[in-house]
Amino acid sequence: MLHRGTYICDDADAGILSDQTIKLKGPKSKRLYPEKLRMVEYYDDEKHMVFVFITNNFEVSALEIVYLYRNR
Repeated sequence: MLHRGTYICDDADAGILSDQTIKLKGPKSKRLYPEKLRMVEYYDDEKHMVFVFITNNFEVSALEIVYLYRNR
């Protein structure tokens, strides 16, 4: 389970649907990873799919997260 925090959408024209700070709230998950995480939701217009990327990287923009993780 997730606890969703701050909602920020900084680049909707580029396909970014949301950029949120989240915390895991399941008992085991919370114990194993208590730090905040970042969840970026992205819509790929070519594939007509929504991708959700979860990372601990708060240093780069949401669009950079998409570029880093989309083609993995």
